[in-house]
Amino acid sequence: MAVFLLNGVVADTPDKLTDEIRVSVPDLTTTARLTYGPLKFDPVVSGSGGVRIPNRGDKAVLGIDEETGDQWIVRRFNDTAHLS
Repeated sequence: MAVFLLNGVVADTPDKLTDEIRVSVPDLTTTARLTYGPLKFDPVVSGSGGVRIPNRGDKAVLGIDEETGDQWIVRRFNDTAHLS
């Protein structure tokens, strides 16, 4: 099994925890960007119980299984994000 890891950005801002998001990644062979998803996400939870859902423009690392085509978010982050 081979897994590709791609650096990208979140393309959607969901309204609730049950929504799914898409991740946009650059195509290194053209000027276009490729969009993967919809994908489920895990919220970022603070020690005090605050929850943060993804926002459009957050950075994300996307994993893609070469054999099955399965896709998942390996990590998502925004250095300037605040938990609420």
